[in-house]
Amino acid sequence: MTAVITRQRTQSRTTSVLSLAERLDACLAELHVLLTRLGESAAARLAALRRADTEALRVQSEEEERVLARTAQVEQTRSAILADLAQALHAHDANPLRLEELADRLQEPISSRIRARSVGLRSAAEILKKNTRLTADVAQRLQLHIRAVLAELAGANREPIGYGAGGRTESCVARTWVDALG
Repeated sequence: MTAVITRQRTQSRTTSVLSLAERLDACLAELHVLLTRLGESAAARLAALRRADTEALRVQSEEEERVLARTAQVEQTRSAILADLAQALHAHDANPLRLEELADRLQEPISSRIRARSVGLRSAAEILKKNTRLTADVAQRLQLHIRAVLAELAGANREPIGYGAGGRTESCVARTWVDALG
């Protein structure tokens, strides 16, 4: 009788672990899609910056905001599933399990699927990181260029008013449209 109860508990635990692993797989698949969309969005933002298309930048920002909000939700779900899986697998380490370590404790074929999702997520995250850095660099250089242009315009507002003592030219600061716009 005890062997039957133990077998039932083991089957129940295995079913629970498999169910959680399937949910984790689905969650990782959605995270991959979201990170890919963010990477594409960063590339589109860069293209909009290069075209100086403010409308496209606004649309891209709104889209990124929606995708980031969904990414945060999915990430919370992923964390909760990982905690449940760690508990179901009796993995109460001080450090949380990494996906690869978790996959090592799961049965095939779900183990291989989670490993593949992990690789895909890393790849999508690297592309996102590269596109985001490039966009930030372009935006910073554009800002520096605009500041330099405005500084040049603001510095060109000295006009001579005549000669002063000792024969030197005296000048005063003229008011320009830059002063009016701030």
